[in-house]
Amino acid sequence: MGSAYRAAIERWEFEQARAVGEPTGRTVRPHVRRAHAHLYWTGKGREVPRVRFLLPIEVRGGVAGEEAEGARAIEIR
Repeated sequence: MGSAYRAAIERWEFEQARAVGEPTGRTVRPHVRRAHAHLYWTGKGREVPRVRFLLPIEVRGGVAGEEAEGARAIEIR
């Protein structure tokens, strides 16, 4: 039973495979990815784990829909 399921999954993955760089048609709206820790394998043979902290990263640049296009001065009494 399990081997038939595995074979079906492998067959599906093969059928769905795309060439490297082939567009999927998927897009995401501009946003800022949160700051986070990321594990990189470094050194000869990539044997040494190293954790680095990544700052917030803009994804797809530009201004998100909810953001104002520029700074505005608002008079407050």
